[in-house]
Amino acid sequence: MLEDKKGLTLIELLAVIVILGIIAAVAIPAISNIMEKSRIKAEKANALMLIDAANLYFVDYESPDGYIKSVGVPTLIEEGYLDDEGLANDSLYVADAQPSWICGMAYSGKNKVEFRKATREMIEKSDTELKVGKEQCRDMEPL
Repeated sequence: MLEDKKGLTLIELLAVIVILGIIAAVAIPAISNIMEKSRIKAEKANALMLIDAANLYFVDYESPDGYIKSVGVPTLIEEGYLDDEGLANDSLYVADAQPSWICGMAYSGKNKVEFRKATREMIEKSDTELKVGKEQCRDMEPL
């Protein structure tokens, strides 16, 4: 008489482990790709916030001679237009033009997002592109 045996054989256990390995091999890269895209979008949201802060600064400190002026992150923090330097590195600056644009680089995980005289509209349309804008900024390599 055969007894009912409960449990898994070694082959069944190996099959389950292989299936879990395949699922992990597919899921982990997909998740890391999603995370990197969200980091890029976060840097772009920070750039939009910098443009807004700089526009407030430009309203308070108008240029009497009509020249385009620019403001960097350290000045925006010192003057109280930004609360947290963690939002962006201090190499970014915004120019008072119509419309205002931003230049500089932001680092998101393993990627570098370049803003090359990027306006709000350019940034909003760029999705997850790493280079936004077409013109060379003062300290960047030419396109």
